[in-house]
Amino acid sequence: MSKIKFLEHQWIEVCVGFDDDEEPIMEEVEVLKNMEFDFVEVIDDLFDDDIVQIQFGDGSVSSLYRNSIEIEE
Repeated sequence: MSKIKFLEHQWIEVCVGFDDDEEPIMEEVEVLKNMEFDFVEVIDDLFDDDIVQIQFGDGSVSSLYRNSIEIEE
């Protein structure tokens, strides 16, 4: 598990689950500069050099620009 800190104010899209057709249910969430989240898991950082996929403690998932967050292992 890791901890992330947002380096800028932004809106992110977060997958919060799947509907009956197995399509992702997406929500926009506002995060503030210096907001921190504990108990996150980096689930994919090999796909793209600029993007990292994070799973939050509540199970939701988001793809974030690597330069917009700081990851503490």
